[in-house]
Amino acid sequence: MAKVFINGQKRPRVQLLLAEKWRTALTADLQTDKRIQKTLLALREAFFELVLTYSYDEITVSDIIEKANVGRSTFYQHYKSKDEILAI
Repeated sequence: MAKVFINGQKRPRVQLLLAEKWRTALTADLQTDKRIQKTLLALREAFFELVLTYSYDEITVSDIIEKANVGRSTFYQHYKSKDEILAI
């Protein structure tokens, strides 16, 4: 598998492609409210950055909301669990 450098670290290309897929999914989102798009992007990017550093099982909702700088209730307005962030 080809590897590329992300944030100075060598990572599998599939991680880079997944990040791009999330960005594309946001722009294709039917929700037109810019605040919602910004929040979803922050949550997805925070999750993706954490996945690069920690294993999936080590990541908690608290870690995601802290990194994204959003409240817990905001997270749960958009997702039922961290598993739903993977569903695009």
